[in-house]
Amino acid sequence: MAEYTPRYDLALLRADAGGLTAAQRLRGEVPVLLLYSDPFVPDSYAVGALGAAEVSSYEDLVPLLQKARRCLHIRREKRVCLALPGGMRCVAARHIRYISAHGHFLVYHLVGEEIRIRGRMGEAEAALADGSFFRIHKGILVNLAYLEGADAHSVRVGEERLALSRLRRPAFLRALAEYLGDRTGVRA
Repeated sequence: MAEYTPRYDLALLRADAGGLTAAQRLRGEVPVLLLYSDPFVPDSYAVGALGAAEVSSYEDLVPLLQKARRCLHIRREKRVCLALPGGMRCVAARHIRYISAHGHFLVYHLVGEEIRIRGRMGEAEAALADGSFFRIHKGILVNLAYLEGADAHSVRVGEERLALSRLRRPAFLRALAEYLGDRTGVRA
C-alpha cells in the first residue's frame, strides 16, 4: 500500500478486512467507499471516506455508488479562479465560452456575462490546457463545446464570429476532430 500510485477514480474497501487502514493511507489520493458487515460499523469520516454502507446485495450498493458519482463529478470539474479588484471569483471552465485579449486585459465571455481582468493569454491558456479549449488566434481562446460553426477564416460561437489564424487552422482542425471524437467515442 505504501508504494500505491493513484490511477483509479474510486476505491471500494471492506471496513472489516483492513479497509480502514487502507482508507487512511488513500486519504486525499482516491475517494473511498467503505463496505461493512452487520457487526462492524466504521467511522467513515474519520478515515476520509465518502461514506459507508452495510451491503448484503447490489441494491444496497446503488445509493452509495450514486453518491460517489455525484462527488466525483464535482471533484473533476475544472475551475478557474479570477483575481477581481474586490476579491476573487472562481468559475467553472464549462461556463467559459471564449476568452479574448485586449491589451493587458482578458475578457472572459461566460454564459450570460463577461468578466474583464488584468492578465495574459498565455496564463489563461495554461490554466485551461487539459480541457476543451483551443487558441485560435493570438488573442482568442475558444471553448470547443460552444463552437457552432467554422470556415476558413473564422469560427462561430453563438452569434459571434471570431478570427481564426491561418497558421493555427491545421492544428485547430486536428484539435476539433480529436474533441469531437472524444465526445462521440469515435477516434479520428
